[in-house]
Amino acid sequence: GATAADIQSVAGNFPQNSALPPTVYYILSVRQQNVLNLHIQGFDGQISYRMDTNNLGAFTIGTSFTRFHKFDQHIAGGPVFSVLDTTGFNNTFPSIGLQARGSLSWDYSNISASLFANHIGSYKNWSSNSIKPVLSSGGNPTGGGDSVDSSTRFDLNLRYTFAQGRFEGGQLYLDVTNILDEDPPFYNSSNGYDNYSGNVLGRVLTLG
Repeated sequence: GATAADIQSVAGNFPQNSALPPTVYYILSVRQQNVLNLHIQGFDGQISYRMDTNNLGAFTIGTSFTRFHKFDQHIAGGPVFSVLDTTGFNNTFPSIGLQARGSLSWDYSNISASLFANHIGSYKNWSSNSIKPVLSSGGNPTGGGDSVDSSTRFDLNLRYTFAQGRFEGGQLYLDVTNILDEDPPFYNSSNGYDNYSGNVLGRVLTLG
């Protein structure tokens, strides 16, 4: 096993917070180092408008979105390259340029209904599973890869709030996600869809 001098040469001045085993056969360092640098620019937006009526309740329309227009990275001081509108090359930070969620709501007395549209823009598959070769220069991607279609999925929420009686303040609701039972866009991988942007679950109904 390792001698005390061996351990000291590796551990240095790191504090020892537990007893060492009688014999040390290996020393494993799991210290992390920041080797990926990202330069990201974009903007988030949120817009909503509410219209109250005399007899038909209140209507609200709105949207929230994120739009990146720069997603550059470089590794360990290497050259800068763009991964905007791609996934797969950088397995930690997907860089899809456009993601948005729109909503239309109606409130009348103690009844409410909301319809949501969830949109993800098109992008490129730059993973090692891409059917079309990913073009590169100096080991960094520059183009190519598979095109992944944009997708829009719809969700619905219906709510009834008890205004009086034993359940006053309580709420009965129905959630329907992926109303149209849409499949995620095809992404060439072991499961056929992108974990970052797709969801394999079809229509799901929740009553609560």
